[in-house]
Amino acid sequence: MNVSRLSVAIGALALLTVITGCTASGGYPIFDREQTAEDELPAVFDKMDLGEYDVASSRFSATHEGVDYYLIKEVDAAGRPTECVAIADPEWPVIGCGAYSVVSGIGVDEVQLVPAPAQDDDEWTAISDNVRVKADS
Repeated sequence: MNVSRLSVAIGALALLTVITGCTASGGYPIFDREQTAEDELPAVFDKMDLGEYDVASSRFSATHEGVDYYLIKEVDAAGRPTECVAIADPEWPVIGCGAYSVVSGIGVDEVQLVPAPAQDDDEWTAISDNVRVKADS
């Protein structure tokens, strides 16, 4: 492949990345920005063992019905990260991990972590790019 074809191929790949919205974090572009003070997990999580989580990765995602939702990465023994949703319910803070995981029975709505863009449907309401909720029945 000559230099001009290589340049065209690289340019096309870069354009495809922009068009499809690909990011370094796949379907979780919230992790592509720096953590701010607002992104830090609140004190409600202080009593939890957060040893398996990268607390520097936490990002504020949404507030829904007075409860704050954060995304955070869990890191396994091999150093592989998994995206998680941390729900700062004052009565029952909880963290659920893995795409399409559902956290329920927490005193608030059922919560689903999804790759962006989260979409509304008949059962679920998107409250951020990566979090959907379903009202308790």
